[in-house]
Amino acid sequence: MVLDSKEHLPTTKSVFQVLLQDDFNLVDFCFQGTTALQLIEQKHIQNVKFKLIFIEWKLKEMSGKELTFKLREFYGNNLI
Repeated sequence: MVLDSKEHLPTTKSVFQVLLQDDFNLVDFCFQGTTALQLIEQKHIQNVKFKLIFIEWKLKEMSGKELTFKLREFYGNNLI
């Protein structure tokens, strides 16, 4: 999940971990688009695929829309 601030992280993280723990093994959080790109690239190299990616639309350094375009540019529609 890519969020624009850490303000609600404990609550958000707890809710998502409870909701997704049965279907997903790993829940990662990033607060910047570039950090998310690095994390996804690292996991891709390790052959770890994300089943679901939530992206905040209004990020500080890179918009969620821009991040989505970059992910599709690098990985196509088969990232997830």
